[in-house]
Amino acid sequence: MANRPTHTKEQYLRSKKYRHCRDALAVILEEGESYSADKVDQMLDAFMKRPIIEKKN
Repeated sequence: MANRPTHTKEQYLRSKKYRHCRDALAVILEEGESYSADKVDQMLDAFMKRPIIEKKN
């Protein structure tokens, strides 16, 4: 498998490609880690498919 370019959380948060999901990226990506675009896409997909849990007081 070929090595894919990786980028940091901060780079993805500044990316035009991912501007529509910056809030989600801020939650799911870790500081100091590097991710390929494929991995970020997989993580976003899994995050968006999670059920919404409502917390009731």
